[in-house]
Amino acid sequence: MALLDLWREYERETFGKSVIRFTKGLRARLLPHEAEKTDEELAALEVGGVDVVRFAGWFYRKIARVPGLEKWKETLHLPTTAQQLHAQQENS
Repeated sequence: MALLDLWREYERETFGKSVIRFTKGLRARLLPHEAEKTDEELAALEVGGVDVVRFAGWFYRKIARVPGLEKWKETLHLPTTAQQLHAQQENS
């Protein structure tokens, strides 16, 4: 559980903090032809990608029961029931 404690500490300390900040005017100079997007617009972007790892159903269910991960299931669009997990596996 040491890793989970470390993760929770990371969550607490980084919640609501920016990763990259531009000084006033720097963004416009570096990216003159790119309109600035809101966090919501950036989060909605489809970026594509490939599956990196696939968990067996029994292993996913074990991970999904870890206390404290409930809020992340919805944020990451993870299935919350075995039926949703099965449907997701069928579609991929």
